[in-house]
Formats: sequence, structure tokens, C-alpha cells
Amino acid sequence: MPSNDDRASRNPGAPPIGTAEWARARDASAEAYDRAVLILPGDGTLWVPDQSSEGLAVNDDVAWLLEDLSRYVGAVALLTGTSIQTLQRSGVLPERWIHVIGRSGQEHHHGGTHTVWVPVPEGLPSFGERLSDFLGALGLAGGVHVEDMACSMTVRYGDLEKAQVPRLLEQLRLLATAGGLELRQHDDFVEVGTPTTELGTFTMFIAQLWFVPSAVLYVGDCERGKAVFAELDRLSDDEDVPTLGLCASRHGALHQRDDMIVGCPESVREALEELHEVITR
Repeated sequence: MPSNDDRASRNPGAPPIGTAEWARARDASAEAYDRAVLILPGDGTLWVPDQSSEGLAVNDDVAWLLEDLSRYVGAVALLTGTSIQTLQRSGVLPERWIHVIGRSGQEHHHGGTHTVWVPVPEGLPSFGERLSDFLGALGLAGGVHVEDMACSMTVRYGDLEKAQVPRLLEQLRLLATAGGLELRQHDDFVEVGTPTTELGTFTMFIAQLWFVPSAVLYVGDCERGKAVFAELDRLSDDEDVPTLGLCASRHGALHQRDDMIVGCPESVREALEELHEVITR
């Protein structure tokens, strides 16, 4: 693996061409391309904002690359926080070869088949309703931000006055217990329900494949991907599977773990173009 100094000296935004890690993963993908695995973010790579409709549009150049690569390699997977249903309604859901993992790991779509990986806990909807009533009654709604992640809820209270935090946490515990829900407390937020992780999604996807990967290429674009980069190290060191972790983000935490900083979706496309050329020539 390259040192942190090596990573820092690279030009963010440059395609990962010419590095030993890229060449190893690329060549391994070409030699046994029918078992190579590509996992990358769909948001910003394949799907881009549609300025005319305020919805989603498809990057046609990337769509063609991914569609053609998926005919050769073992699996191409796109990760997104968007639901499969929303992608279908927007007309941007790949219908054939590409795997789509929606709602940040809660559901999976491939070849017309939809599978729920993480079901919504039974008590979560009522938890959300009762929490909303509680925040409204005490006038705390302005300092508390609730993110509905379908199978979990994230309650952020960093903007709340410190004197009000203990009461909020006590109420959250009571509501979670009443709904039979798991609660995880962090520095300035609480997760209630069954939260997903990028690492959990990654390992679940790899485990459900019907083959042993010959190489794994992963593109991370948020802090959730940090643990996946560590898992890539393990696959490479312990199982001798060629791996490459590309960072399509300026997030410093990711730069400590990745193999190559590409910095932007355009450079991800350039990397895919080179891989496509090597595999299909």
C-alpha cells in the first residue's frame, strides 16, 4: 500500500493511471474479468441532477461504460442513498446487468428482481410520530434535526442548548424502548432502529455473489467508506485478492485509507474507460 506521503503528493482529480495498485487491480480484472467486481457510488457518477425537472438524469457517457463493462466483468454495483422506487419513477434505474443497492444498503435490485436487505423495524414509524409530537410540544424542533433513513432514524442535536440535551436523550431512550428499537448514541446524534454501514453493505454484496472475486475495485465518496478501504486491505493481505480503493472525495479521513485520490466523478469515468479498454481489447 502507498504511504500517506505518496498519497499527499498525488494530484487530486488525476486519473489513477500509472500507479502499481491500479495496474495490479486492472490487470487482474483483465485476466479473470468474468470474476472482477466494481463497486462505486451512483450519485454523481451515473445519476446527476436534472436541472429542468429537479429530478435525476443519467450521465450517458458513464451509463454506456457501465452497461458494457457489466457484460464482461463479474459484477458492477452502484451504491445510492436514493430508494429503488424513486429511481424507477425517475426512469433512471438500470434494468439489466447492473446491481443497484438503494437506501444506503437497505435494498438491492438486479435483473428486475428487488430484494429488501434490511427491513423497516415495526416500531419505527410510531417512534417518529411520537418524537415529532415531543419536539413540537417542548419547542425543540428548531434545534433537533431528524433524518429518516427508512430502516433507522438519525436524531442530530448539535444545535440544541446543552441544558436541554439530557431531557431529549432520556425521552429518546423511553421512546426507543417502548417501540422495541435499538438505540446507538454518538457524540452529537443518536441512531434509532437498524442503521446500515458502508462496510456492512460491501460485505453483504460480496457474500451474495455466486463467485469468488478475482479483483475488487471500490470507489468511496463519503466518510462511510473509510471502513471499506480497511476491508480492501484485508482482502489484499489475507486472501491475496487484488484490490483498489479510489477516493472520489476531498474528505481527509478517506485519504488516510485509500490507494488513489481521483477527486471527482470525471476522473472516475476516465478510470472506467481505461479498465474497459484493457478488458475489451
